Amino acid sequence: MKKQGNNKLPLASIVIPVYNVEPYLAECLDSIVNQTMRDIQIICVNDGSTDGSLSILREYEVRDSRITVLDQPNRGQSVARNAAFPLIKGKYTMFIDSDDWIDPDTCEKLLCKAQQTNADMVVFFFQLESVMENDNLPSFSTLFSISCFDKTTPEEKMEIANYTHTIGKLYDSEFLRKIQCRFPEDILIAEDNVVLWKTMTRARMIAVVPECLYHYRHRKDSTCTKTMKTHYHDFFVVCRIIYNDLCQSGYYSEYKYAFILQKLSRIVSYYPFAKSSSESDKAYIESVRQSLTEDDRKYYHTNPQGCLSHEAYLFYCISVERNVVVILRHYLPIILYKSWKSCRELLKLPEILFRRNVIYPIKKVLKIKKK
Repeated sequence: MKKQGNNKLPLASIVIPVYNVEPYLAECLDSIVNQTMRDIQIICVNDGSTDGSLSILREYEVRDSRITVLDQPNRGQSVARNAAFPLIKGKYTMFIDSDDWIDPDTCEKLLCKAQQTNADMVVFFFQLESVMENDNLPSFSTLFSISCFDKTTPEEKMEIANYTHTIGKLYDSEFLRKIQCRFPEDILIAEDNVVLWKTMTRARMIAVVPECLYHYRHRKDSTCTKTMKTHYHDFFVVCRIIYNDLCQSGYYSEYKYAFILQKLSRIVSYYPFAKSSSESDKAYIESVRQSLTEDDRKYYHTNPQGCLSHEAYLFYCISVERNVVVILRHYLPIILYKSWKSCRELLKLPEILFRRNVIYPIKKVLKIKKK
C-alpha cells in the first residue's frame, strides 16, 4: 500500500508512548493523522507491548509516511518519551497518551496561538472520558482554576502549578532543547511533575487556549492507575528532584509557596494508597517527615488555612508533626462549636418527641391544619 505524506519539514512533532492499548490505539492514531493541519511528525514508541499494539502501529506506519515507530523493551513511559527526543524535527512538540484522542483542529489552533504569541508553552483544556463502570467523575475539567489570559510573571505562571499532566501542553522544541528537558527515568508516578516545574519556571511566556481539545480516557486498567497503588513512594523522589532544581536554578524563592502547597496536597492524596498496601502507616509517615524541609514546616504552622482543607492539615498535625498545641489552637474552636450544636439538638429532643407523639396525632384526629 502506498504511504501518504509529504517531504516538508514538519511544523509540529507529536510523541506517543504506547503500551498495551490495543482497544484504544486506532482511535488515538486516527485523531492525529486526520488533523486539519497536515505538516506534523508522529513518533510512536512501543514500550514492549504484549498485545496487538505494535501490529497496529506498523499498519499505520505503512499507510502514512509521517509516522515513525520505535520498538523497545518495556521500561516505562519516561524512557519511551525520552527515546523520541532525538527524532523530533518539528518546531513544536506535543505529548499524547496512546489511549486518548484529540479534536481534528487541535494542532491548527495550538500552533496558531504559539506563533502569534511566540510562547515557549501553550496549555489548553481537556475533557475527561471515563470508561469505568459506576464512575461518577465529572465529564469536564477546566484546568483547575487557570485563567484564560497568557502568563509571563511567576505569580501568573503559578496558576498552572497543579496542572501537572504531560498532556494538554504544546512546547517550543528549541525551548525544550535549551533547558535540556527530559523525563526522569526509573520513576513510575508523578514524573510529569518534574517536567512541569522545569518548563513552567523557565518559560518566558505560557499562552492559554481556552478550549477543550483533548480527550483524556480514565480507566481502571491504565498504567497510571495501577502504578499509583504500588509506587506512591516515587513522589518523594520527585519532590527532591524538583526542590534541588529550583534551588540550583535560583527559582526557589519565587515559586516556594506554590511548591510547598502542591507537596502537601500530594502527600495527603497518596496516603490512602499507603493504607491499602502492605506497608504500615508508620513507614509512610516517616517518609513524609524525612521529605519535609524547614520551609515546609514553617509554612504549615503559620498558614494552616492555606493548606487545602482542615482534613489535610489535621493529617499533617496528627500524623507528621504530632503537635498537640497546634491542633488545639486551630481545631478546638471547631470541636467546641460542633459539641454545642449537638447539645442544642439533644435539648430539643423531648419537645420534638412530645409534638410527634401527642400534638400531631390530636391535630390529625381533629383535622386541624398546621399553621
